[in-house]
Amino acid sequence: MRAALSAFLVLLGVGMGLRVSAGLTTDTLAKLRDSGRADYLAFSRSLKETGVLGWSGHASAFRGPVYPLFLASVESFDAGRRPASPLIEAGLCSLEMPLAGWLAWGLAGPWAGVAAAALTSLHPALSRPLPAARVEPLYGFLLLLSAAGAAAWARKPTMPRAAAAGLCIGLGLLCRSVLVLFPLILAAVLALGVTRPFDWKRSVWVLIGAAYLSLLPWTVRNWSQFGRFIPLEDHAADRNLIAAVDGVIENLEGPSPDGGPEIPFDELGTRRQEALARIVRDPLPYLASTLERLGVMASWHGPLLLLAGLGFLRRRDDPVVVVLALMAGTFVLMHAPLSLEKRYLEPILPVLAVLAGCGVLDWLKSAGPRSS
Repeated sequence: MRAALSAFLVLLGVGMGLRVSAGLTTDTLAKLRDSGRADYLAFSRSLKETGVLGWSGHASAFRGPVYPLFLASVESFDAGRRPASPLIEAGLCSLEMPLAGWLAWGLAGPWAGVAAAALTSLHPALSRPLPAARVEPLYGFLLLLSAAGAAAWARKPTMPRAAAAGLCIGLGLLCRSVLVLFPLILAAVLALGVTRPFDWKRSVWVLIGAAYLSLLPWTVRNWSQFGRFIPLEDHAADRNLIAAVDGVIENLEGPSPDGGPEIPFDELGTRRQEALARIVRDPLPYLASTLERLGVMASWHGPLLLLAGLGFLRRRDDPVVVVLALMAGTFVLMHAPLSLEKRYLEPILPVLAVLAGCGVLDWLKSAGPRSS
């Protein structure tokens, strides 16, 4: 136990050092803007300077409110000052390491926790994230927080824990909407009886309700501003869907995922309908490209996925493991229909690291000497 705790603390120090070092490389506002997503910076600046979430005082729901609100609350947007958000995000991302380790420790013991902390601390996509105005580092922390809340509920499914888990998931949806179907998928899978029995049937509706009711203020704001039902981001994934229907697997360099000129926002709805109509007329090419994207995602993180799969298979009767695996699976499958970038998968890697930490331990036990 003492050795495991010592290793755990060393990994936390190393991981935090790597993250802070990455954050220090962004020392000007221009670097923050140019190496990330300019729209997030524009939304946050508009929010800070005009009180309006959108483009230079013009309201928009293209991006969810959480990340622009975070940037607006910590950045001064003074060109002569070092940006604050990279170092603050480095601190938040550092919390993923003890959280992932704690989750794995509770599932499979201290050395599983050490393995999960090591994977979270040292994985290149997590330890050296691009320090820029992009949502993945903060969103990854919110996803792991949601995983911890859902795991606590699965371990002891009380109404307060269900509400807390749902609120965490809802906060994540207001950052990025990738897991919008996860609460429903969770309830459906549990109804199939895939885990050992536990009393989830009443409290799961509290979890679902808390997750989706969290979207109500955002939905009301959008109805008031635009006269439309917009519970999540408005058209945020449309360019990726259109590119995917055109056969794009990984986004190309340029303003648009297909490398061409960016589709104007006002045309996205029409172009999306045209893309969906093409899928209906001839679905096979799109299905083939979707399967290819699944293969590409697996190739990016093959060892981590293999260990996570091993951890799941060895402990699949544990409700906590099922919840974590469903979250990771939902996240990956929601990206498969859209054109990809490697950074899109970064937020789910800490959750996979928890499962993989259990997988590392099980692999070591199975590979060790056996008594006759």
